Amino acid sequence: MASRREEVIRRILEIEEAVHRTLGWTEESAWNGLELGHGQLKVLLLLRAQGPMTVGGIAKALLLSKATVSETLDRMETGGWVVRSADPQDRRRVLVSLSPKGSEWAQNLVSAGHRRTERLLSRMDDLELDQVRLGLEAMERAARRLLLEIADEEGGTGEGRDPR
Repeated sequence: MASRREEVIRRILEIEEAVHRTLGWTEESAWNGLELGHGQLKVLLLLRAQGPMTVGGIAKALLLSKATVSETLDRMETGGWVVRSADPQDRRRVLVSLSPKGSEWAQNLVSAGHRRTERLLSRMDDLELDQVRLGLEAMERAARRLLLEIADEEGGTGEGRDPR
């Protein structure tokens, strides 16, 4: 039998899925003209969130092999979505970052998601908004603690993760 805590976690996950299933992740129009596969989209959004990363950092963050990431990056670079450049701190390392095209698309997708969330939040009263804010602040604190735990387990800061 599941504990009360486990039941609450399960219910939160069900609610999160229901909200996304009902509203979708973002506006459909934001996806018009976007010609990226699923793996490429993951890289696009990861680089938008984390900034420039090494191939190894991307592979680690997405739980993929370096070879798979390299192939994906080759296609993305050809399409003008990303650029590779020498790391100014260590010229032997190559950093991958979003091109202006990639940055614009990633920002458009994120902004569309924010607009959708803002429309949802605007239908809540002040008490509901405060409850959501408090819940999300608690999730942010828990995410930071989890990041520190992961970094301790890995013996470092965990490349590919936001250390803020």
